[in-house]
Parts: sequence; C-alpha cells; structure tokens
Amino acid sequence: MVFLSSFLALIVAFLMAFVLIVLGVFRRLFGVFRGQNAREDAKARRVVVIGLDGCSPHIMEPMMDEGKLPNFAELRASGAYRRLRTTCPPLSPVAWSTFATGSNPGRHNIFDFLERNPFTYRLELSSTRIRERKRSVGIGPLRIERSSSTVELRQKGKTFWEVLGENGVFSAVIRVPITYPPPRFHGVALAGMCAPDLLGTQGTFAYYTTNGDEIAGYESGLAFALERDGGGMLRGEIRGPESPRSDGHEPMTIPFELRTRGSDRATMTIQGERVELAVGEYTDWVPLAFRAGMLRTVRGITRFLLLESGETVRLYQLPLNIDPASPSMPIASPLVFSSYLQKAHGNFATLGLAEDTWGLNEGILDDKGFVDQCYLFHHERRKLLFDMLDKVRDGAVVLVFDITDRIQHMFLGRNGGDPGAIAPEVEKVYRDADELIGLIRERLDDDTVLLVMSDHGFAPFTRCVDLNRWLLDEGYLAVDEDGAIDWSATRAYAMGLAGIYINLEGREAQGIVGAEDAAALKRELVERLVEVEDPETGEKPIRGVFESARVYAGPYAGDAPDLIVGYARGHRVSWDSVLGEVGDVAFCANPKPWAADHCMHPAEVPGVLFCSHEIEADDVWIGDVGPTVLGLFGIEKPGTMDGYQFEIKTAAGDDRE
Repeated sequence: MVFLSSFLALIVAFLMAFVLIVLGVFRRLFGVFRGQNAREDAKARRVVVIGLDGCSPHIMEPMMDEGKLPNFAELRASGAYRRLRTTCPPLSPVAWSTFATGSNPGRHNIFDFLERNPFTYRLELSSTRIRERKRSVGIGPLRIERSSSTVELRQKGKTFWEVLGENGVFSAVIRVPITYPPPRFHGVALAGMCAPDLLGTQGTFAYYTTNGDEIAGYESGLAFALERDGGGMLRGEIRGPESPRSDGHEPMTIPFELRTRGSDRATMTIQGERVELAVGEYTDWVPLAFRAGMLRTVRGITRFLLLESGETVRLYQLPLNIDPASPSMPIASPLVFSSYLQKAHGNFATLGLAEDTWGLNEGILDDKGFVDQCYLFHHERRKLLFDMLDKVRDGAVVLVFDITDRIQHMFLGRNGGDPGAIAPEVEKVYRDADELIGLIRERLDDDTVLLVMSDHGFAPFTRCVDLNRWLLDEGYLAVDEDGAIDWSATRAYAMGLAGIYINLEGREAQGIVGAEDAAALKRELVERLVEVEDPETGEKPIRGVFESARVYAGPYAGDAPDLIVGYARGHRVSWDSVLGEVGDVAFCANPKPWAADHCMHPAEVPGVLFCSHEIEADDVWIGDVGPTVLGLFGIEKPGTMDGYQFEIKTAAGDDRE
C-alpha cells in the first residue's frame, strides 16, 4: 500500500506539473502573438502568404476575364499578378521546399516525393527519415521495454521563417508542405504534406463490408469483414499502430459493434461511446485510444462514412489521424501548439495528405464522398487561418490550402470530350478560393502585404509513359526470368515521378556503368527520349529532358536523379514506373480516376502569384518569394538563398523614399 500511495502521489505530481507547463506555454504563445515588430527599415508590419496548391493560370486567367473570380481580378488590378515559374520538376515537395528555403533543390535536398536508396534500389520517402529504437527502462528488477522513434526532416537549408525568427520577427506557419517534423523557431507551426497518419504511413484508409467477395488488397487501404453475430449486430475491429509489446509486430486493435437501423442509418458503439451514422454523411471526428501498455496510450482521431446499410453493409473509415490534443508524433512546434488549436477549434485533420484521393481511386468512395471530405478539411483550415490572422498582428502568417490540388487531380481531366471545358467541381473550387481571398482581405489592414500563390499549375493526364518498359525495350535495362530488374545487366532505370538514374559503378550497389561512360549515356538518353513517339496517338510525350548537373547547384546536387524528364501536356510517368517497376507496354491510357497532374515539363504547368501591392519584377520564380518576404521586414537574404529579392511597393517604402 505504501508503494501504491507513493506511486499515485508521483503520478498526481507529474500531472500537475504537466498542466502548469502547458498553461505556461499557452501564456508564452499568446505573449509572442502580441509581440511587436520593431524593425525601423521594415516595409510592412505583417505579411500574409496564402498558398493555393496547384492553382493554374490556364484556368484562373479566363475565369478572371469572364468575371467569375472577382476578388482575384480586383487583386490583379489594384496590386499585381504574375505567372510564377515553378521548379524542375514541378512536384509539390520540390516546389514548396524551394519556396520555404529560397533555394534550388541542389541546396535543399528534395528532388521528388520519393527517392531511391542506391545501396538497396528501394524507394524511400524523400522528406523524412524515421529511426526506431528499443530500450529497457525502470528501477532495479522492475523493467519495461519501451520503443521510441526519432524523426528527421530531410529538407536542408534554412527556411525564411527561421531567418525571420533570428531577426526577432514572429511567424505562424500552418500546413506548409515538407514541414514534418516542424523545427523550433521564433513562431508556431503545424506540419503539412508528409506528416504521417497514426500507422506511420502517408494515409491508409479502412473499408469494412459484410460481402466477403469485396475483401481485397488495396494500394493505400485495408479491407476487413463485418461479422454478423446472429442477433442483428455486426462486429469489426479497427487496426491501429504496431504494439510496442509485440515482437511479432502485431497491431493494436479496437473492437466496435454496428447495428443497422433501416436502409440508411446505423449506430456504432466503440470504446463505450455511441456514434450515429447516416448513409452518405461523414460523422464528426471520433477519438480513439489504443492501449499500448501500462500508463501508455496512443491516441488518434478518425471519421466514418456509412456507404450502405441494408442486406449488404459497407463502411469507410478515414486514415487514422494523429490526435492534435495528444500527439504521439511531433506534428507542431512547439508541440503544445496543436493542443491549443484543438482546444480553440475542436479536432481537425493532421495527416499531411489528408484528402483521401486513393479512396476514390480504389472505388471505395464516390465523387460526392470525396468532395465532401475535401471541404470538411478545407473549412477546418479556414478556421485555423482566421485564428492566426486575429492573433498575429505583427510578423508573418503563412498557410497552404490543399483542396485546389486534390480536386483538380480527380476532376480536371473530366471534360466530356471538350478540351476547353472544365468540370463543375473544378470551377467551384476556384470560385470558393476567390470567396476566401475576399474574406481574407476584409481582415487585413493597410500595414499588411498579402501574397497569394501556387506551387505549380495543372494539366489533364490522359496518357502514361512507362520509362522502365521503354528502357527495357531499347536495351538499357534488363530483367531476369521472374521479371525482376537484373542489375548486373542494367545501365539505366527509372524511379519516382520524374527521375532516371544511371546504374553507376561505385555509387549504386550493383552499378555497371563506369564514370567515363556515364556522360555519353546521359547524352544519348536525352537525345533519344525527346524523339520518342506514342504509337497510338503519334504524339511526342516528352517535351524535354534535363541533366541534373546542369540545373542544380549546391552540396546535395549529387543526390538528384541523373536525368529529369519533362513530360508534354497530357502525359505523365506511368504508375508502375513511379515505383521502379516494369510494365507490359511503354505507352497506355491512364486507367485511374486520378486524371490530371503537374508532373510534367515546368513550362507546361506554371503557378500563379498575386500581391496586394505593385511589384517590380516581370519574371518571378517560386524561390524568389521567401527572400522577398525577408525584404519586406528589412532583412537581407542569406547567401544560401538563390532567389531574387524583388521590390514590393508599399506605403512604408514610399514614405521612406
């Protein structure tokens, strides 16, 4: 009893200390929010940067001219508008990293969503590296095996908000891609694209059904049976992360019961709570607690969508998001910032790629289910933005909205055979973005500069190019009798969304191409690839091929793919080649609902840049934005930034002149 009492007293003391620490951090956060930007040479007291991922000038310009985007049109007329040069390749992780660091990929080390490990030829996530370790903790004979992980952001270089912080300027950075885990700086941050789900993946949905024939493997999802107990009750279980107590990597699970009520409703009972479901309507966020051992709980949140309730019952579950109130992984900086946001606004999506495009790709979600989900998340982020605009009166507010990218991926290619038409879902998302900009401008004062931008544009994606199949057909790549790549006879191979690698001797584990032959091989591939024709359409699917050594500079340039393939509008690398696999044919129609993309030649998919004030630059690159924000606060860009610090004409600047 004495031991138990002492133990309880220790726990109570720990909880009280934790509460005091949290309250102290909240007070510090709000104190920082109210801090003043005292730089005398600043041209603005506040800069607001709104990212609209994937917004395309090819769509926005006609819509502005037709009067469909009045707020963007007014911003163009009273301030400035430019097409924004994107990165090579125009992939979101690459482009947003260039935006954040003001540098080319050779300096920030992000070249794709995925990168190959030259020692194993396996693909890895380009943005983060997670290292797992186990250790034994305790006192004397009382030992507990604990597992822990260290998460490393692989993006290199200093972001412009870190530079701002070093100069005393506070920043709120919300859901900018490639910010997981968020670094510590003078400000607050909530991670965006590449923040994982509770399983440690980039988004794994779950599907439950009473139809055993539907239990299948999905590329980014799990399928489970709903079992009937004979009394009208259905039973299932939610699969969570791996149990730290399991040597066999067994997942932790949470059982649930489901009772249908007619053809359109059901009631779920899970961890003692009742959740009401209606066909076609998402539930609110449902908190889940996975018991990982004594005094350890891993918490997540999810939403459910009842797809069918009748003779067959079908249920969809969002990927398990990390609980923002009790994060098991570092999704915010400081860590307690996500808890503050949850207390202020309720639960919200924390998964980087939160919108489940693969649920629609796999046929689990229909169009409405996907679009409804996108807008649920979009409105959550609007609340976060308006909160930061209210609190951060001096400094920088940077927030990226993803919905424009996700809707275009799934709907832009649907034009009913009319190349000049856009799907109503796409037109609506641009109109909604226009409304949002109007609401933002109402909240800004004369001492605020507003920048609205995208990382790249968009284009339909109708034809696939299987680079590895082409390399095989042309004798550059070999396969064994099982169809696997034979590295002992392969000179070049493709992996990721834009890259071709030379199987270089001394760099790749089984490299066979000598350094003296590599240059000639690269030149040969560049010359041949731009002349390739799709035999079905007669079109040339590749607009240009870049040697990375010619387009990148910096300490990490040697980690890039040897060649960057720039596809012509309407074309993209095949789904097999992305994963380093070899398909059956070199050219084919895109078979998936994901029918639009931006993984093309940079000139095909420029982004957009709007500013509330005039800018003195005609040709603007995405890497110029960060240095220019520094200039608005009177801060010179560091030498590691490649971007140009262009002038924005503000009242403060005019007064000083």
